[in-house]
Amino acid sequence: MLYRHFDSKAELCRTILDRARERLAEHVGTDDFEDDAIPALLDAAAEGLDAFACCFAPPTANASSEV
Repeated sequence: MLYRHFDSKAELCRTILDRARERLAEHVGTDDFEDDAIPALLDAAAEGLDAFACCFAPPTANASSEV
């Protein structure tokens, strides 16, 4: 069903990561981090835990090399 909207698993993964990165940037910013950056990062992670894990988790052994 998902591939109806995405041409490949790699495109789906890139879209998820792009959205997660945008959400993190909205919460934390992209430069000149202040003392509130860590709590903001944790808030962003709590709102989108799966996407956050995709951004920061190491690749698994069965991960596709095309991503």
